[in-house]
Amino acid sequence: MCNASTHLEIEKIESLQGSLKTITDARKQKLKNSLIQNGFIDPLRIWEVSGKYYSLDGVHRKDAIIDLKKNGIDVDGKHFDVIVPDKFPVVHCYPKNKKEAKKWILAMSSEYAKITEEGLYDFLDEAEIEIEEVEMFLDSSEITDDHDYPEEKEFDDELKRSPKGCLVQVGEFRFLLNQKEYVSWKDNLMNEHVINEVEVEKWIRQKLTLN
Repeated sequence: MCNASTHLEIEKIESLQGSLKTITDARKQKLKNSLIQNGFIDPLRIWEVSGKYYSLDGVHRKDAIIDLKKNGIDVDGKHFDVIVPDKFPVVHCYPKNKKEAKKWILAMSSEYAKITEEGLYDFLDEAEIEIEEVEMFLDSSEITDDHDYPEEKEFDDELKRSPKGCLVQVGEFRFLLNQKEYVSWKDNLMNEHVINEVEVEKWIRQKLTLN
């Protein structure tokens, strides 16, 4: 199946995924933020055949690393070069053939569980982690709202009591906001025309009163 991790130049790894999964610019930026803040904490799973290496997962991590290596990153209007290791950890896997390899890719790419809002805050509270420490790389679109709010007033009261913040949604996009951000969201956002995720995030950063 798969064996222990070794190290390999990331540019040598080719993709079998094709256009199976796409990533928005906003989520790619969150991925880069995660790589910079947390490092490369999960090895790539690869399949070696006929002297070539194919990724079974992590294709967007690989692309993000190559992008960081070539182009660096911009933070608050300033450009920074990023020092990238020559080799990265990989785990060698052994599918029987290309058909089985693609089945494995689907299995690895499938999401069977979701983070709940309550579970997230309990998880953060236990380690005394503030939401601001992780929001730069946390994909809030993967968080499910596990609360049942029968009336808007009860919904508002619940959020105003929240010490950590709340989950808000624009169409299919969700964002984690603190109390101060939520007040501005409630007062202004419903009157705004928002087209896509990039504009939503830009709107939040520009329009909301941030700490």
